[in-house]
Amino acid sequence: MRRKSYCLKKRGRLVEDKIKSGVVFGILTLLTSALLPITSKFTLNYLSPLAFSSLSMLAAAAVSLLLIAATGSLGLVLPAAKKIWKLVFFSYVLFSLFFFLAQKHSSATVGIIIFQLEAVFAFAFSFLLFGQKPHKLRLALVVAAAAAVGFALSDTSELFTGQGWTAAFFIAAVACVQLGYALSHNQIENIGALHLVCAASAMGGIGPLSLAVAFEGAEISAIQAGMLPFVILHGILGWLLSYLFYYESMKRIGVPFATALLVPTPAVSMLLASVFLGEATTLRQQLGIAALMAILVLLAFSQTLGKKLGEKA
Repeated sequence: MRRKSYCLKKRGRLVEDKIKSGVVFGILTLLTSALLPITSKFTLNYLSPLAFSSLSMLAAAAVSLLLIAATGSLGLVLPAAKKIWKLVFFSYVLFSLFFFLAQKHSSATVGIIIFQLEAVFAFAFSFLLFGQKPHKLRLALVVAAAAAVGFALSDTSELFTGQGWTAAFFIAAVACVQLGYALSHNQIENIGALHLVCAASAMGGIGPLSLAVAFEGAEISAIQAGMLPFVILHGILGWLLSYLFYYESMKRIGVPFATALLVPTPAVSMLLASVFLGEATTLRQQLGIAALMAILVLLAFSQTLGKKLGEKA
């Protein structure tokens, strides 16, 4: 009995430590993700979306490769690369091109708001691709989240004065990143986060860089030396640390809890955009984001809430 009690306590401590580390990784994901719209918007004033996305991804690949070399596990990178071509194509290449193209012609705030449709697409693909029928409560919350995004953008004049296509590019970017995750979920489960990020960043950066050199060689060669640190910073934050932290958080506490921890990200990003980019937010945007954050928290835990409501009924 004592041995059994000791084993149960030890298992309980391991679970508790796993949850705590998952929460820490989730908070780190929030902090790194909140900075991305700021670094990308600033740098896109000087670089094309194609050049910026490729160079930032390759910067992430180079740093992650150094970290992997330090652990002596370089041999695991190639096997990881063979399994993740769908993730690379959708969540890295297409996402980055759509997102940076849209952000170059729009404000960081608009991108921050539209990107909150990420949860909507995540749940939509889980239903369409895997037949995971959502509970009525979850479906209602997904619709409410989309409505909150629409409300937050309803007084954004740039979307209704000849630049409405930027919203379409943002939405396509969000759809691509979630589609890549959905299609590659089974393949990435057993791959180390660092090896996954290294392989995906390298593969995702080489193709766009080749196109950038072919069509924008003069622009790339004329990059100011002062811009390179911002490109590298974005690569480390966006393609390395935020992905690395999110993968680790997701593995430890699951997608719903890891997603719930990221709920404050748009509010933090909008605050940073106001401070560093001088972008003002409207009252409707603020109210829409506040409502959206509440909805996303409920959405993350909708499965548990649905079960409790069903039991009471």
